[in-house]
Amino acid sequence: MIATDGKADKDLLGRDIFARQIVKSLTSSFKDTSESLVVGIAGNWGSGKSTLLSYIKNHLDNQSSGQGIKIIEFNSWGNTGEDGLERNFLETILEKLSGFKWGKDISKANQKLKKYLSYLKYVKFLKHTNGVVKGILDGVDDYVNGEGVGTVGDLKEAIGGLLAENNVKLYILIDDLDRLTPKEITAVFKMLKVNLNMVNTFFLIAYDKEVVIRALETEYGVNGERYLEKIIQVDFSMPPVLERQLEEIFFSRLKAYLIKLELNVDLEDLQSAWRLHGLGEYLQSIRDINRYLNNLVFSLPNIQNDIFLLDFLLLEAIRTFDHRSYQRLHIEIPMIRRQAIWADVAVNENFVKRFTNGTTASLLDLLLLNDYGKRKYMDPKRLRDPEYFERYFSLMVPSTDVTESYITAFFSEGSNKFALLSQILGTDKMHNFLKRISNPNLEIRLSSSSKDIFANFIGFWNQRPDRIDYSYKSLIISAYFNLINFFDDSHKAVNYATEAVSLNRKPGGKIGFVIIYQILIDRVSGVSPAVIEQFRSKKAGLTAPFEKYLADESGFSFMHFREGEISWVDSTFLFAMARFLQKEYIEKLEENLQHPQMGVAIVKHFLLLDQQGNAGTVDFGQRELLLPGGLLAKLLGAIRGYSRSELSALDYKNLLFFAEGARELVRSETLESK
Repeated sequence: MIATDGKADKDLLGRDIFARQIVKSLTSSFKDTSESLVVGIAGNWGSGKSTLLSYIKNHLDNQSSGQGIKIIEFNSWGNTGEDGLERNFLETILEKLSGFKWGKDISKANQKLKKYLSYLKYVKFLKHTNGVVKGILDGVDDYVNGEGVGTVGDLKEAIGGLLAENNVKLYILIDDLDRLTPKEITAVFKMLKVNLNMVNTFFLIAYDKEVVIRALETEYGVNGERYLEKIIQVDFSMPPVLERQLEEIFFSRLKAYLIKLELNVDLEDLQSAWRLHGLGEYLQSIRDINRYLNNLVFSLPNIQNDIFLLDFLLLEAIRTFDHRSYQRLHIEIPMIRRQAIWADVAVNENFVKRFTNGTTASLLDLLLLNDYGKRKYMDPKRLRDPEYFERYFSLMVPSTDVTESYITAFFSEGSNKFALLSQILGTDKMHNFLKRISNPNLEIRLSSSSKDIFANFIGFWNQRPDRIDYSYKSLIISAYFNLINFFDDSHKAVNYATEAVSLNRKPGGKIGFVIIYQILIDRVSGVSPAVIEQFRSKKAGLTAPFEKYLADESGFSFMHFREGEISWVDSTFLFAMARFLQKEYIEKLEENLQHPQMGVAIVKHFLLLDQQGNAGTVDFGQRELLLPGGLLAKLLGAIRGYSRSELSALDYKNLLFFAEGARELVRSETLESK
């Protein structure tokens, strides 16, 4: 862990000076006091009381050799239990006293201490070995009668004599009192007031005054503050921690930890979140800072390179201090995105306002509605981006997502692109990978030495033995053109991209064919206007070999249509032939219309289908391209002749739906022509 607030290391709040003043006051002002003295150190939860006690112990240690000081520490929270608290306290004192070196003969006192210590250990032994209370009490009585243990008063007298004989002041430091239950708190004060008011003994108690007062009033039904005044003779209050001090401590510790993780990040936006958006309201004490940073130790390392760090740091604050809102975010944002498909809902100001914690709402405004990351970072991977959202909560990259290591490897010179892409495809991460490399803001810079990346990318898809899923179509095209954005010289990059799909003056395989088609019909997107103009200048050199490819491959492609084995590449071929070789296209289509699957392939481009594949609307927007002249009427005639047994029930139903709409169009056109 990064730090705790129980040990004194660096004096971040000037507590060492305060501790020195306390020790100086006690060792000088109460130098000649032999009565028991209870000193309170009051402070709120997380104000640094444990750290102050640690500094006090250090200063007492420095004086112990020359001024006759003995120190015992007791953590009350670690020794709880109504019936065991006093016994554990006495046992701690006796064990420490028995282990100290004393200047004068202490054999008589030491014998009493050891007997009483043995008695306490015997009681503990009996509690673990006897299940019947009567048996325990009988055992204790037998032991006391046989060993001459004596009473607590005898014990106090023996300890007092030991301290007085050796001119020693005993300092007993008691921490974590305010973590006890009300009964346990009152038990400690009863013990100090009645049983342990020993001579030459100083009790230094760190406590939260409000907590203790409420406990005393709950248990005794009296004025807790007045009761406390009777027990605590000297009361110190913790100096308040200034907000500026907390800010400096938080950012110095956070920066040190991020450097340890080799994360060099500008924390200016986070400092703005502290001062202007309420982050500092979460972190009101050193304990709050430690709690946050200790959580960060476990949550950040596994995900540090796959998120936008500033978003993660803010979300981690919400998780640490408002976990209920954190859980709501994880559930509600994905739900809203699903609903947004059919309802007017969004992650907006109204969504943020539903969070009643003001600090959380302010930070969510920054996380979900603010563009601060875009000012400095090319690919911020924001929490609000759907493709990155889940990794912030799972603290890992989801199984269908890609880590930054995949991105880095793909763009590294000399890496095996084919093996890497095969691995990505085999682990169902390809959609997210293509989305990532389609992002022009990726922090990637390529030079001419990386020119083969185009050929490697296209080559991988061309060599796929299986049909490429339609869902990859736009992603492959977008990713291919986006590679140009990563090159230092975009002019050369356009040449590399064109050469990769037109090697030997022919389209480079099935995907290369699709890329060239996009260039020829001006569908290059995601690049600068200058790059688009450069691609336009390439058209003249690409058109002739492209048309030759269409003519050469038309027989093979139309065979696919007849057999019903079409892919989105085949569909692209259909559009390309209709656009660039219209005469040949019409001839081929007329030759093949008698095949039902050919009709299905054409009709699908005019139907709007639901998720089950049922036609709901006929759209004739592509009619002039795919069915020019009298081809629509010829297609309707072919449909009437199709055998129902040659088609699936759904395809036959959709063909009839299309035919009904097309007949109306043919009738209206016939009337207009007359």
